[in-house]
Amino acid sequence: LPNLEFKFVTANTLIGLDEGKKGGMMAFDFGETTELQNQLQQLRNTYLQASPQEKENLKQQFEQLQTQIYKNELKAGGQNKRAQQLAAWKPFSNESSSWFNPEWMFGVEKFDVVIGNPPYSVFQGKSKKDLDILMENKIYEKAKGGKINAFELFLCKVPELLKDNGINCQIFQNSFLADNSSSKLRNFYLTKQQIISINSYPERDDPKKRVFENVKMSVCILLNKNTVVKDYYFSVDFWNDKHKNEGKSITYNNNEVIEFNKEQNIIYNLNIIEKKIFEKYFVNNKIKYSDYFDCLEGELNMTFHKEYLISDKTKPLVVKGAQVQRYFVTDTPSQGKVEYVNDKKYLNDYSGSKKSQHHKKTRIAMQGITGANDKIRIVSTLVSENVFLANSCNYIIDISNDLHYTISFLLGIFNSKFTNWIFRRSSTNSNVNCYEVNNLKLPRYNKILFEKIGNYALLSLNNKNLEFQREIDIMVFKLYELSYDEVLVVDPEFGLSEQEYDNYKW
Repeated sequence: LPNLEFKFVTANTLIGLDEGKKGGMMAFDFGETTELQNQLQQLRNTYLQASPQEKENLKQQFEQLQTQIYKNELKAGGQNKRAQQLAAWKPFSNESSSWFNPEWMFGVEKFDVVIGNPPYSVFQGKSKKDLDILMENKIYEKAKGGKINAFELFLCKVPELLKDNGINCQIFQNSFLADNSSSKLRNFYLTKQQIISINSYPERDDPKKRVFENVKMSVCILLNKNTVVKDYYFSVDFWNDKHKNEGKSITYNNNEVIEFNKEQNIIYNLNIIEKKIFEKYFVNNKIKYSDYFDCLEGELNMTFHKEYLISDKTKPLVVKGAQVQRYFVTDTPSQGKVEYVNDKKYLNDYSGSKKSQHHKKTRIAMQGITGANDKIRIVSTLVSENVFLANSCNYIIDISNDLHYTISFLLGIFNSKFTNWIFRRSSTNSNVNCYEVNNLKLPRYNKILFEKIGNYALLSLNNKNLEFQREIDIMVFKLYELSYDEVLVVDPEFGLSEQEYDNYKW
């Protein structure tokens, strides 16, 4: 308590004390700056053991030394960043420090425990300049991949602050568990740290159930140890509300998470039975969608390509996300208006784009955004040749000459209850991202079922009779070899008895 100036510190944890030039000094200051820095540190150490009467005198000496360091820097041209940082530090006031160093500020090299609630904000706009400076430090490379969020940088920094076997406990965005932008960081924590437990609070919509009522943000709490263990288990609890009245628990092996998804290492929201279904889906089926199909954002950006949008119905239709429904395109969208494209002008201006020829193929269009908690996350249909797509859609085109995997077969798989169930548990946000789609797995080839699913998908187009879709659901369950009990987990309202399902003939 007598030394709160050096026990409670407000500082920018992401920026450390500069290591300085060789020897900590400029070549022409004859060691004076380095000597003053050493004296400053000695004063700090003496202050911690001093009497109240001595402290006031030491405080004055400390500030005088800082002033002398600052003057020396002005004489030397102000190129010694370390000296500048030390001169600007105000431990005896409430001013925040622009840097952080455990040894200088606390007298310890590293900590036993780090606890934090880092800021959640994406570096963009003006803050992009701050990010460029931070990313010069190699420890933050683990955060690279897509837009970088501030909390990711703090997770990069923590191991640098911890002793071996030190404990970290942080609360931050729940997107850490699944978003592509955090994939490198997840892999680091799975393989270079030992995760002890994760408590996830996915609720976003009900303020009374959120951890932070005024922030529409789902969060999670990570507890980990700063050590490398090649093979270990950790617990994950997914809570329905902040009071932890209801939820589900699962135990994961770190290598198991990587096996599910080698590129993204997603920590899925599952219970024990659901986990077994995921093992069957991701481990037993080795073929990814991206081996045969490509997922892309619609070729027309509704902001940058406004000049090509017209109301002339004789021109090609532009399909927007709100127009895409399961197995049909509506001409009365829930938002916006139906528009068309001046294709001649657009194709002339974008002749070099790889997307410029995709309208010549029949392709799958899907909504680019659906509710994160919606039962149906993938809403898709076929669009014919000479139809253009807005960037509020994603689309799928075939990139293989293998006729086993037809675009109509994929449509049936996409719109099935099983694929939607898998996707809903794989995604933590409302975007239907192409990288998530590309990670989905195709079943092993079965000639009869593949052809039937493709035919039934074509019969479902613009058809309000749901019988074809029900048949597709059953055949998809069979293709992925789900047991009857597993089917009921995916679809509790499944219409067949166990005997009917076991004896189902296609």
